[in-house]
Amino acid sequence: MKNSNRSPKNISRNFKHHKETSLSSKNKSPIATCVAAALFIFGSSSVIANPDHEGIVVGKSILNKKQSAVNAIINEGNSLVLTDSASAEHTAVNTGSIFTLKEDSTADITSVTGGFFSLSGSSKANINTVLSGGWLEVNDDASITETTISSDIEKKSTVRLYQDGSATKTTVGDNGILYVSGDSRAEETHVTKGGKLIVYSESQGPTLKNTQIAGTLTLKSDVTLEGKTEFVSSATIKTTGHLIDNQGQLIFNSDKDIVIEAMIDGQGSLTKENPLTTLTLSSAGDAWVASYVYSGETHINAGNLKLANTHFFGSPISGNPNTRLILEKSTLDTTVQGSSVFIDKHSIWNMLGDSNIHHLDILDSGRHDLNNPGKTGNQLIINGDYFSDNGTLIFHSQLAGDDSVTDHILIKGNTGGHTNVRVINVNGEGNKTDSGIQLIEVRGISDGEFSQVGRITAGAYEYRLGRGKDELSKNWYLSSDITDYSSDGVPEAELPGILVLKSDNAAVFSAKLADYALQAVGGVVDSFTQPETSPPSNTPELTVPDPKRANAAAFSAKLADYALQTVGGVVDSFTQPETSPPSNTPELTVPDPKRANAEAFSAKLADYALQAVGGVVDTFTSPEQTEQTTATPDSTPKSTDSAVKPASTPKPTDLAVKPANTVISNAKTAAPKRQTLVHTPENGSYIANIAMARNLFTTRLEDRTSHYLYKDIVTGQWQPTSMWMHTQGGRSQFGHTVEQLNIKGNYYSVQLGGDIAQWATNEQGSGRIGMLAGLGKATNHSHSKVTSYHSRGAVDGYNLGIYATWFADQQHNTGVYIDTLAQYSWFNNAVNGQDKAEEKYKSSGFTTSIESGYTFNLANSDQLSYFIQPNAQITWAGINAQTHKTADGAVVSYRNNGHFITRIGAKAYLQTHDTLNTKFTPFVAVNWIHQNQNTGTTISGQGIDNKIQNSTEFNVGVESQIDQQLHIWANINHQIGRYNYTDTNALVGVKYHF
Repeated sequence: MKNSNRSPKNISRNFKHHKETSLSSKNKSPIATCVAAALFIFGSSSVIANPDHEGIVVGKSILNKKQSAVNAIINEGNSLVLTDSASAEHTAVNTGSIFTLKEDSTADITSVTGGFFSLSGSSKANINTVLSGGWLEVNDDASITETTISSDIEKKSTVRLYQDGSATKTTVGDNGILYVSGDSRAEETHVTKGGKLIVYSESQGPTLKNTQIAGTLTLKSDVTLEGKTEFVSSATIKTTGHLIDNQGQLIFNSDKDIVIEAMIDGQGSLTKENPLTTLTLSSAGDAWVASYVYSGETHINAGNLKLANTHFFGSPISGNPNTRLILEKSTLDTTVQGSSVFIDKHSIWNMLGDSNIHHLDILDSGRHDLNNPGKTGNQLIINGDYFSDNGTLIFHSQLAGDDSVTDHILIKGNTGGHTNVRVINVNGEGNKTDSGIQLIEVRGISDGEFSQVGRITAGAYEYRLGRGKDELSKNWYLSSDITDYSSDGVPEAELPGILVLKSDNAAVFSAKLADYALQAVGGVVDSFTQPETSPPSNTPELTVPDPKRANAAAFSAKLADYALQTVGGVVDSFTQPETSPPSNTPELTVPDPKRANAEAFSAKLADYALQAVGGVVDTFTSPEQTEQTTATPDSTPKSTDSAVKPASTPKPTDLAVKPANTVISNAKTAAPKRQTLVHTPENGSYIANIAMARNLFTTRLEDRTSHYLYKDIVTGQWQPTSMWMHTQGGRSQFGHTVEQLNIKGNYYSVQLGGDIAQWATNEQGSGRIGMLAGLGKATNHSHSKVTSYHSRGAVDGYNLGIYATWFADQQHNTGVYIDTLAQYSWFNNAVNGQDKAEEKYKSSGFTTSIESGYTFNLANSDQLSYFIQPNAQITWAGINAQTHKTADGAVVSYRNNGHFITRIGAKAYLQTHDTLNTKFTPFVAVNWIHQNQNTGTTISGQGIDNKIQNSTEFNVGVESQIDQQLHIWANINHQIGRYNYTDTNALVGVKYHF
């Protein structure tokens, strides 16, 4: 048996003489072979018995079939290849040399100093691989473990993982570089200061797991992060907009500010540490495209988190009170707890749920939407202060009464600056409010101002944002009550009519009012003595002793109203006080009447005040009488017991002279608070559309034809004319028929018709049946006198119909006639409210009418005949609009079924005689028009009506027969009704016989 022990000298010689020959050809003893196999399978990695190579490698040497090498030294120009499960231990790869592992080979404790080390084919470098300059490549399912990469400035150390290569427990030191590319994977990587970890790939991206970075991470491609990825010490990150799939924990604890320009998704979390630094999340692309969409939590434990030019979505954010979340040209879609939030210009925070933060600042153009998905009920609690520099808050509310479901802000600290407020209604139908719908509650100093932006509507009603009243004035509410609107926009007739006197000079006011009262009562009071002391404050008050006739509060308000006109504006404004007037309100005292008792003076003054205000007083609630304690000058009698009632005193009228010590201002009990809701101008457009569509094609007999006959030149018989056309245009002014709204409209239509059958009933009588068709268009403008908002309406359509007419004596234009009409109309409608999306809908329906009259020939002369024609018409207008839903979610329906219009009137005309068959017939007509019901619309269950049911019509026109073939007629029609309703119409008609 040959000796199995070989000296290093012999091994070296064998490598030298057999450079490219497999070492498996060498003879071994069976014992040595068994021992080597046992050591390979079961033995220590630090000892390889009977290695196939040991020492310096010369040339290109290959170990295979589980051969091994120990203490191999590969110098410049030489290489060692391990394949087919070969192994090596304590290998030195020096400058200019190559060490290659293939096909499940292994290498332990490898030192690379300027050489090239390559692993592939599932090979492994298991422990203690150290690069101090040189290059290490790991690919094709190969792996390295416990690798250290570092070098000096002149010798770069680089490790590259690609094509499913992997590395575990890698330390990247100063001047070391770890490239992770392809589908490779790096676990438990520590990048120290000066080290670099570079990720790049053209595929789905590599994976990093449990990575700690104190050096630099450069992302040149997408990457997946698992486990804990921590940035510590002086760590930096360089990104170019690639995707980070975060499936673990991202922790930023660097002592430098870090800017990430990337996209992050996944289910992992992000944590910001270090109170002295700012982490900035930014986007390389469009700031409005969501870039940060990971679903794990975001923790701001210290320092600042800034979103810059990006869109952050989904991850709930929490932080300590001394941390800050800063939005800079960014969009944030999530909830925030704990931190202070700063919304810079052009940034938006869409709050997806309840949030509780420390402080909120919104700068110019910044916006905070309390509920972006369009739900309602989110609450934002601000434990500290709130400040805004023209920022915007957006609330979502289901608008109804005080208890409406709404987004809400509670500010426990102070408020400052100016905020724009926009409110979006979510399926609210509108209702009356008392205190209002609270949007903002302030517990600290409420110096901030919140201004409504855009319209706030629900159903048929408008809402307004304003401060609360009295003790609630710190807070901000939505109100649908008309009394909460500025008096500048409210018609005087709709104001509650309560006076608060605000004159700066009570004495001047007192003198003027006293002088006027002296004239009013015809000298009953000789003189007035000015009180020795000034009234208690700057607001004057009228005091009249001991009235006994009616309601002091009513008289006070009406007399003050008249005094307002008398003294030339000394009184500033009307308001409705919620509580009794303050005791320091100055009073106007009428001292020392010398020629009559106080009650006589009171009665006279009350009578004159009644005349001054036109006698219109509805109902008032009498306040409790207060004891008269007003001091008077010494010359004033203390009391007057007898009452002298003048002859001119009217019957009881619910007016009364105000008792002493009662201020000219109705107390809360003096008049019940009117709960008048504020209507949207769209109500007017909906009503005007249906009303104008109803009248667009409604015709009378005189609109379609004249009463003339022509004489057939062949038969010599009188025949009724056939073809006709008329066009009309007009303007409607609805006045105050719809409360709070001023509605105007214009309309135009053309109709063409002709007889399709004619017959004679006797020598003078005739009948005919005809068809008609028309086109028309109407527009309207509705303006709110309360809010000044407006809307525009439009309707256009066409009609087809048939008519039948019978004349008892058409040849002489006398006797009875009957005319009937049936037609169907189709319309397209549109309503475009201010700051609202345009609404489009259809309307259609039948219109039928029957008209009858009797024409009397009153007198005749050689040139003229005089006629009068009483007539009446009943029209059933069945035109109605489709129920539809607006863009705001309001349901619009109509209540106009069974609409009857009755017209009763008379027409007077004269007719000229001419031998050339020409006739000229001027006429005038007066009609009374009655509608059996109002024209109305219902928006989300709230009905609004046009109150006009009766009107008077005046009609002036002329009919002219040019010759036997051509007839022309024209008229001007003007209607007037209550509430300043008017409608002016001009019509021109032409009829020609072919």
